[in-house]
Parts: sequence; structure tokens; C-alpha cells
Amino acid sequence: VIDVLKSDEDGQSARLRGTYRGCWRGLYAEAVGGEMDMTNTSSSIGQVLESWTETTLAGLSVTNNKRSASSSSENEKDSAARILVIGLGCGQLVSFLRNHVDNAELRVIESSRSMVDIATEYFHFPPSLLCCVSVVDPSEFVKSQCSGDQDVGDLFDTVIVNVCSIDDTFPHLLLNDDFFSGLISILSNHPAATLLVNPGKDVEAVSLLVDRACKSIKGKKYSGQMLVLREHLLRDHTASDDEGVIVAARRREWSLTVDDWQREHMGEDAQSSGAMDVAAAQRTQVVRLEKFLSSEDIAMVRAVAEAELASMGKEEASADGGSALEAHTESWKVLYLQSKNVFRRKLPALRQRILDTVRRVDESHWNLFDKVDHVNIRVVEYHQMDEFGELADPRHYDLNSLLTMDIMLSEDDAFEGGDLQTLEEADGTLRKHEFKRGDALIFVSHKYHCVGRVRSGRRNVMVLEFWYGPERQCSHRCERFGGEICNRDPGQSSYTRQYQNSYVLKEHVTSSTPLPFRLGSVARHKGESRESLELLWEPCGSADEDVAKDKPASVSEGQSTDKPSDAFACFGSDSDSDGDEVVTDIASSINKKQVKDKALGDAFACFGSDSESDDDR
Repeated sequence: VIDVLKSDEDGQSARLRGTYRGCWRGLYAEAVGGEMDMTNTSSSIGQVLESWTETTLAGLSVTNNKRSASSSSENEKDSAARILVIGLGCGQLVSFLRNHVDNAELRVIESSRSMVDIATEYFHFPPSLLCCVSVVDPSEFVKSQCSGDQDVGDLFDTVIVNVCSIDDTFPHLLLNDDFFSGLISILSNHPAATLLVNPGKDVEAVSLLVDRACKSIKGKKYSGQMLVLREHLLRDHTASDDEGVIVAARRREWSLTVDDWQREHMGEDAQSSGAMDVAAAQRTQVVRLEKFLSSEDIAMVRAVAEAELASMGKEEASADGGSALEAHTESWKVLYLQSKNVFRRKLPALRQRILDTVRRVDESHWNLFDKVDHVNIRVVEYHQMDEFGELADPRHYDLNSLLTMDIMLSEDDAFEGGDLQTLEEADGTLRKHEFKRGDALIFVSHKYHCVGRVRSGRRNVMVLEFWYGPERQCSHRCERFGGEICNRDPGQSSYTRQYQNSYVLKEHVTSSTPLPFRLGSVARHKGESRESLELLWEPCGSADEDVAKDKPASVSEGQSTDKPSDAFACFGSDSDSDGDEVVTDIASSINKKQVKDKALGDAFACFGSDSESDDDR
């Protein structure tokens, strides 16, 4: 059992614990049964899954929602999801299923007593779940389940096989027709009953066996169907890197789409962001609006940003969302202008023009706004990139937003590099987009985009995202759309009152925790031997301590309680309170916000200055 401190490309670190058989093969050796984040074990046991493989095994398991929706019996036992897991591993997947599938009946088969002891001693596998674990050979167990007439109570709604060996190969003793036919035969008649197999490197062999087992179902009205599911890769991988694959099957024909998954796992009334499928978004084009902002418009935006920075005094840029000024890196900082309703209060005419324009562009190209009840501004970001600043990830996208608008504020010769680029689906190349001062680029938020490294100078851009949710006032890029509550937003109480009829969900009393992820994209992939589906899982839910569900946030004294407009009123005009300062003229704005002594200079120390002269500033 070995702990390894690992960091990803975003600089996030974690202490990951894994179990290895034989000689340890180095930092990137494949752990038996997966890895577990030991950074904060008190909160992570059964709450998070580290790999795409385990996420897919859990995400496609029959939940209590699917079970109860199709069960006509009032018996609680009849409506409980029965899940068989072959291969305990470190126990994280089993603990996760116990926590996230309400009233689940779990049965775990593990061939090695040592793995049970290791899971308990080193991976905090709950002793209360040991009663679900049987140490027995998997093939003997399946054979015993298939002998004689089966009782309905012996059938399972989900069968998970996760038994790959040290070299990530499927055990050869289990690669036979009897084993896989037995797995299919112990699936229940529930319409969503599913077999899920982690084949490791033996994808082709396992696929053939599962496919044969599906086609050999006897005495059944429906023939089974197999799907090969692959990981939708968001990072550049080499041929030697591991790619997650799951072989899935049901006893009847089935399809897997984002909408299908949402209905089965989250119910008809579940909230959806309305964002375009990630795979489909790659086929869309970027729309360029030349000279969308005039020099006067840009001056007003800069004046508002500079005034906000000056009012912060010596406040440091934070990386945790506590301040409206966030430092992504030393060379890249962002000021959130939607914080405390600044953008709406001080630039109402510009805000309205942006909203009207984005709506027209959407109607002409994508019609995403028609698919949700409400569309508002999610975030208004004032970006500054200095030398070496970049958004390097070529597969970055704006999760859960509908459309994104980038507006160039810098002079054309103010910087070198810093090209906005999109990843082209056809050939995998990065396409640079012409982007001059005052231009606006509008694109589907789930389209991959990045920003090249700034070689010299300073790059200032304003970025707005539009989403299904309230117009936020919190000092960060909020992740809580629809009816979800953000305790950092001073306007949350008014949103809750206004949208309670639109966003309300049916009450569901459950002892389980909602899944912290959802299926975000399903794309068809044509391989050499057979077609497969690429799945992308996206985070969701309240993983944040500052976020509550159905519990309005309190509004502190002095914080804004502006009442948002009704549905789509963001495309109409609002009257501003008498105390709000509206920036309409650059000269009067600067006079009103004239800053004395060194406060302005100190505030700009984190951003730098466009001018050496205090008077010019």
C-alpha cells in the first residue's frame, strides 16, 4: 500500500493511496482496485471517485429513482435497487454506492481475503459494510446463482465486474462464455437492469463474450444489447496513457443519451443547465462582431474596473473566491464586475445592449435560449494577462453556460501573442480568431477554447457568460444554476422568492446523497473493430460548504437586495435606484471617482498600470 503525492496540470495536489501487487512499477503504475484521495479522509470516504472508470460504474448503476419509478409495489424491499459488485478493490466504489443509492441492497464478491483486510485497514472501508462482502471465487458464485430455478429476489438490477489484475488485464479464468452468460442471466427484469464490466486491456475479448451472451438469451421477449463506453478525453494523452473503457449490456435494446440518463437517474423534474452537448458544441462556429464597442464604451468599462480596484485599496487578489479580484497566476488576474451588482448598476445601457445582441446572435445560429425558462448573465470578468499569461488547456470550456462573449479592450499593438483559439474537430488543430480592439467574439460555451501565451505587453478582455440561472452578484464564477442556492450571493433571497415557482423540484425524502456528477456528453466514436460511445462526466451538486439547497441565504446589512427582473426581463430595461451611480460619460465618471493619495496605485499594484503618470491614471 503506497501513498503518492500527485499534482495535475491545474496545480491541484492530492495524496493518493493505492494497492500494488509484486514490484512497484513507479509513479504511474496502475493500482489494484483504484486509488483513494487521503488528503481529507473524514469527508472523502464514499463521497468522491478518483477515476473515470469508477465514476462510470457508479453513474450507470440502477438507482433508487429508476427502481421506484418502475415498481408498482408499495413494498420498500421490492423498490430497493439490488446491486452486485464483483471485486471489492479498495472499497471506495462500494462505499460510494451505499451513500448515493438510497436503501440499496448491496452484495459484494471478492476472491481475496487480503483485499478485504487491506480495504478495511488502509482505506477506511466501513466495518458496517462487511456483512455485504463474501470471500468466494466469482465464477463459482455466478454458477451457484444460475443453478436451478431462480427466485426474483436472487436477481440484480446492476451487476458490476471490476476485477482487473496488476497489469490491467481481465482474469483469464473468467474469460469464458459460461461466466458472462451467467452474468446476463442474473440481471433482473427491470427495464434498466445493467451489466457493467471493466475489461482493462482486454476490451475486444470481453466485448465478444458479452455480445455473445446478449444474443444467446433464451426464452425472453427481448434480445440483449451491448455498448462499449470510452472515456471522453479532455487532456492530451499519449498512446501509452490509460484510457477508461467499460463494456455495458442490458437484456433488451437500449440507447444512451444525456437526456436518457437524466430521466433515469435524476427524474423528469431534474434541473438541467440547457447547455449544448460538449461533442455537438465542437461543430459550431465562433461569431465575430467587429467594433462592437466604441472607444467611449471601452473607456467606461475601464473606468468602472479601475474604480472598483481603487475602492479595494490594498486588498490582495485571492485564489479562493473570497475577493472580487482573483489571481489565476502571477501573470493572469480577473476582476468580477458582477460582484455586488456593479456591472448592472453602473453600466445599465451597455449591459442591455450586450443582452439584446447576444439574444439576436443566438436566434440566428443556435437557439439555445429557447430551451430554458430563464437566461441571465452568469459572470462579468475583467481579465488582465501580462507577459507569460495564458489559458493553455486546449480543451477548456465554460461548464454549464449557454453562450460566452469575449470583448477585446486592449489596443491592437498593446500586446503580442495571447490569441484566442478554438480546437477544430475535423483535424484537431487550433484555430486562431481575429480579435481586435472593440471586437466581440460570441460562441457556444461548451466549445473548446484557449488563449495563447502573451509574449509581451498586457492583454485586457471582458468576458461574459450567459446561463439558465439568476443574474449573479457573488464575487466568483458561480457554479449554482437553476434553483440552487449560493450563500455568497447577496441577492440570493430575492432570486429564491422570484423563481421559486419556476425552479421548484418535487420534494424527495431520502437518506442518500445526490450524485456529485452527471452525464455531460455522449459522442459516437468509430473504432477499427466496433463503434463505441465516448462519455464525459461533469461535476454537479453541493460539494461546496458555502452552498445549500432550498435554504435561502441571509442578506447582510449594506448588501444589495436588488430584485431581479422577471423571466427574460434581462432583455428589457430596469430602473436603477437613486443611489446607483450610472456611468454615461467618461469625464464625469472619473471626476466622481477621483481617488486621493496612493490608494489607486496600491490597488493597481496587483494588476500593473497602463500609464506611468498618476495624473494620466
